[in-house]
Amino acid sequence: MLASGGIYSEGPAAALDHATPYLKSVLAFIGITDVEVIRVEGVNRGPNGAANAVTAARAQIARIATVLSKQDSHMQGSTLSTSIAPAGKILQISLWSVQTLMFAAFILFGFQKLFMPAEALATMWQTQWPVEYPRLLRFTGFIDVAGGIGILLPALTRIQPRLTVFAALGCILLQICAIIFHATRGEFAALPLNFILLPLVAFILWGRGKRAPIALTRKPT
Repeated sequence: MLASGGIYSEGPAAALDHATPYLKSVLAFIGITDVEVIRVEGVNRGPNGAANAVTAARAQIARIATVLSKQDSHMQGSTLSTSIAPAGKILQISLWSVQTLMFAAFILFGFQKLFMPAEALATMWQTQWPVEYPRLLRFTGFIDVAGGIGILLPALTRIQPRLTVFAALGCILLQICAIIFHATRGEFAALPLNFILLPLVAFILWGRGKRAPIALTRKPT
């Protein structure tokens, strides 16, 4: 519910209504996209402005209540409808949680590969490949950082959110290559981490690519 002294739902002042699109964007970020805005506007327009605004808002509330009542009656007769809505919120929460986790994990791995000595990593990981392939170590460090950023930030900022899908695909290919690399070297102790990361980034690819994609932010014209 928004209250204002002037009229911002239409007319020349409509372009000055920054609150409505901002609130809708914030709610959409957490998965709430079906939003009804009830306006108590024109309060300062004449001696009866406040009373007229409240009357109009009450009429709008009554119309919304009627629509919701009809929808509720329809949903009570359909178990499918009642099961879909909660799943959408659960999916959004799960996706954002996994994206945040993968962002932190890949950034951590990338910074380790980029800034820690290869000998220290070889000791920590109990494998000699960082020492044997220092260029590969730094290269995969850059890929890890880029993948971590791409998995979260484009979707979070809604600036080119499709990049999150491509980043997830790249991380999947990276894990497959890592599994093959470690398996051919007999480094089976390193494989559990890759097998954990692989389904998580695949979940992001499926979720943001098909089931719950992020809409691109539209620039005002």
